[in-house]
Amino acid sequence: MRTIDATARTTAGVPVVFSKGLRAAAGLPVRMLLKMLDVYLAWDEKRRQRLALLALSDEMLKDIGISRAQADAEGSKPFWRD
Repeated sequence: MRTIDATARTTAGVPVVFSKGLRAAAGLPVRMLLKMLDVYLAWDEKRRQRLALLALSDEMLKDIGISRAQADAEGSKPFWRD
């Protein structure tokens, strides 16, 4: 029986080490800690992507169909906002 599956799922592009079965078998404190880790990783990925968007040149933004104003608006959002 497999209890660890490092390649099955990802959260915001980051592999999740613990499988759903292992999470379900864990106690409430462990599940809460793992959920907090998932949220942190998702927020960190969002922050990283927004910083990368701000670093793009005007030509690159034009290639993907985004104006500088749109990139600045998205990039200036706090990490916890969608």
